[in-house]
Amino acid sequence: MSVCLSLCHLCRLTQYTLSSGDVEKLSGILEQCPHLFDLDLSSNLLRDEGVKSFVDSLPRLRIASSVNLNDNRLTQMGALYLVNTVTTCEKVAAVEVSLGTEERSLIRFEQDSDCGKTLSLSECHFGADHLQRLAEILTRCAAQLVELRLSCNILQREGLLALQNSLTTLSSLRTLEIRNNGLSVQVIEDLVKQLRCGHFQRYISIEEPWITAEAAVNLVSCCLKLNPNIHTIRVNKSTVHITLEECQNPTDTSGGSSTDVSGSLSTVTISLVDCAVQGHHLVSLQTVFQKCVLLQELDLSYNSIGRVGAELLCSVLPSLASLRKLSLESKETSEDVVLLFAEGLLQAKSIESMNLSGHVISDRGAVALTRTLQNLPHLRTINLSLCYGWTPAGALELVRGLGQCLSLEGISLDSVQLDEESTVCLAQGLHAMTSLKRLNLNNKVTMVTGSPWEGATLVLLASLEGLRGMEEIELDGMRMSDKGLEELIKHLPTWTGLRKISLSGNCISDQAGERLVQALATCTALEELNLSRNNLSLACAAKMGQVLPTLTHFRVLDLSENEIGTKGAVSISKALISMKYLTKIHLTSIGTSELAGLAGSLAHCVCAEDVSFAWNDCGDDVAVKLAEVLPQCQKLRRLDLESNSISTIGAEALARSLQSCPSVEVIRLWRNVISTSDAQKLRLREKRLNFSST
Repeated sequence: MSVCLSLCHLCRLTQYTLSSGDVEKLSGILEQCPHLFDLDLSSNLLRDEGVKSFVDSLPRLRIASSVNLNDNRLTQMGALYLVNTVTTCEKVAAVEVSLGTEERSLIRFEQDSDCGKTLSLSECHFGADHLQRLAEILTRCAAQLVELRLSCNILQREGLLALQNSLTTLSSLRTLEIRNNGLSVQVIEDLVKQLRCGHFQRYISIEEPWITAEAAVNLVSCCLKLNPNIHTIRVNKSTVHITLEECQNPTDTSGGSSTDVSGSLSTVTISLVDCAVQGHHLVSLQTVFQKCVLLQELDLSYNSIGRVGAELLCSVLPSLASLRKLSLESKETSEDVVLLFAEGLLQAKSIESMNLSGHVISDRGAVALTRTLQNLPHLRTINLSLCYGWTPAGALELVRGLGQCLSLEGISLDSVQLDEESTVCLAQGLHAMTSLKRLNLNNKVTMVTGSPWEGATLVLLASLEGLRGMEEIELDGMRMSDKGLEELIKHLPTWTGLRKISLSGNCISDQAGERLVQALATCTALEELNLSRNNLSLACAAKMGQVLPTLTHFRVLDLSENEIGTKGAVSISKALISMKYLTKIHLTSIGTSELAGLAGSLAHCVCAEDVSFAWNDCGDDVAVKLAEVLPQCQKLRRLDLESNSISTIGAEALARSLQSCPSVEVIRLWRNVISTSDAQKLRLREKRLNFSST
C-alpha cells in the first residue's frame, strides 16, 4: 500500500463512516505519500471530532492542491476547526466552509507562501461564543489573511463586537465581503468608521436587502462622512462596494475614525446604480457632493431621479471641477431630463465621458445637446445607445453635432434609429475622427442588396478607413452580408491594436468568414471575437484552427448559431489546446452533437469562466468528458448545457465533479432527458445544477 501511495496523485475515500481513530490511522498512511495532489474525504460522517483529528495531522501531510471534506455533518465547532488551519498549517492558502443544505468544506494549499490566506464562511450561523473564537483566530492570522468572505450567516449581536474589533486588526486584509448577514445600518457604519487603510488599497463589499432607495443614499452619505479614506463607493442594487485608498502612514489611527467633514473629501468615485433611488433621495448627498472636490466619476444609472434629481444634480455640477465621467443610463420617460442635463453640463467643462443611454431625446433636446457637445472641449466618449424620441430632423441635428467632436475616442449608438441622410452624415463625421478607438453601431441600420440603405451602409463602413487606432468595434445586426464585410476587411491590416470585434447577425457566408479570420491574423492584440448568428461552417472553422492559436491575448469566442458541424468542431477543439487565456466560449447550436473532443480540450483552458454547449443534442459522452475536465478549470463559473440529450447518468457525473469545483455557480441542464424525480434528487444533492428555464 505504501508503494501505491507514493505514486498517488488523487486519493478518494468517500461515503464511509470513519471514526476519529480511523482518521488517525489514515493520516499515518497518508504521511507516507510524498506526491499527493488532491485528497477527497467527503461524505464520511466524520463530524466535528473526526475533522479535528484530521486537521491536527494536516501539517505533517504533503498535499499539493486540496482536501475535500464536504458532507461530514459538521457544526459550528467543526467549521472553526477548519478555519483554524490557516494559523496551524503554513501551507494552507484557503478555507471554504458552508453549513447550509449543501454542506461544503474545502481546504486549498499553495506552493507560494507569500500569496496570503483566504477564508470563506457561508450559512454558519455562529453564536456569540463561536464569534468570539472566530475573532481570536482572525487576530492570530492578522498579518497573513488577505481575503475574508462572510455570507448568509445569522450573526448574534453579542459576538458582533468582538468580530468587528478583530476585523480592524487585519493589517494584510485586502478584500472583505459580507453578504446577507442581517447587519443593521449602525453595525455597517461602525465598521466603515473603524476600518483603516494600509500600504495597499482595501476593498469592502456589503450586501443587505435593505440597502436600497433612500437607505442606500443615506448609507453612502454617512460612510463618506465617517471615513475620509474612501477612494470609491458604489451601490449596485442592494450591495455597497467601498475601496479604501492606500495610506502614506497606515499606522496613523486618526484616519479611520475622523468625523470631521469641514475639509474636502478624497473620494474619486460615487455610484448609485439600479437601487430604486428617486430624485428627492439625493438631497442628503448635496452637501457631500460639494466637498468632493476630487470626484472624477459619478454614476446614477437605472434609477428614476426625474426632474427633481436632474435639477439637484445640475446645481452641484459647478462644484465638481474634477468630474471626468458622468453616467445617467435611464429609466426615464420624460424629455425634460435631457433638456435639464444639457443645460447643466455647460458648467461641467472637465467632462471626458458622458453616458445618456436610454433617454428620451426630443428635437429640442437634440438641439440643446448639440450645443452642449460643442462646449465640452475634453469630451472623449459618448454613449447615446437606445435613445429615442426625435424626428429625422432631430437625429440629423444630433449627428451633425457629434461630427464636430473630432477628439472623440468612443461612440456608442446601439439601436439608435437613423435614416439614410443621417447615416451618411454620421459616416462623414466618423471619417474625420482620427482618434476614434471604440465604435458601437449595433442594430443601427439594416442593409438590403439593391436598396438605398446598401449605399448608406457601405459609405458608413468605408468611412472607417484611416482610423488606425481602432480597438473595439461592434456592428451586430446590420446584415451587412459579404459585400459589407469585404469593405470592413480592407481596414483590418491597419487596425493592429484591435482588441474586440463583434459582427453577430450579419449574414456572413462561410467563405467570407474565412477571409475575415485570415485578415484578423494581423490583429495580434485581438482578445474578443463574436461571429454568432451568421452562415459560417467548415472553412471558417478550419481557418480559426490555424489563426486563433497565434493570437496570444485571445480571451472570448462566440460562434453560436452557425453550422460549424463535426469537422469544424474538431478544428476549434485543436485550437483550444493553445488558448490558455480563454475566459469565455459560446458554442450554442453549432450543428453537431459530437463535442466530446471540444469538452476534453477545455482542460487546457484553465482560465475559462463561461462555457456554453447548449442546443447541440449532446449526449452523456459529452457530459462525462466535461465532468472529467471541470476540476482543472478552477475559475469556471457558468456551464450551459440547455436543450441537449443528457440523461441522469451524465448529470450524476457532473454532480460528482462539482465537489471539486468551488468556483462553479451554475450548470444549466434545462430541456435534457432527465426525469422530474431524478432532477429533484440531483438538485437536493447539488443545488448548482439548474433544471429550470431561468
